[in-house]
Amino acid sequence: MPKPPPRGQKNEAREAILFGLEPEEARLEKNRQSAKECRLRKKEYVVNLEIKLAEFERREEARIAELAAFKQEMAQLRRKLAARC
Repeated sequence: MPKPPPRGQKNEAREAILFGLEPEEARLEKNRQSAKECRLRKKEYVVNLEIKLAEFERREEARIAELAAFKQEMAQLRRKLAARC
């Protein structure tokens, strides 16, 4: 996925495209490019959120498994304790 250029900085390629255009055409083209960059940033943001979500889900599954193992160990220790009394 291509990364959009940093915001607030001049883009030499865009400036070259806009050179020689009528002001209205230049404004429309600049707006198209800005919209495209916005969509790319949004897509990158969503992909990063999906990666974070997958990591949190993986951690949650590991913690659930760990909790189940602790509960099983606790039940076993309780049975041993009950057998001794």
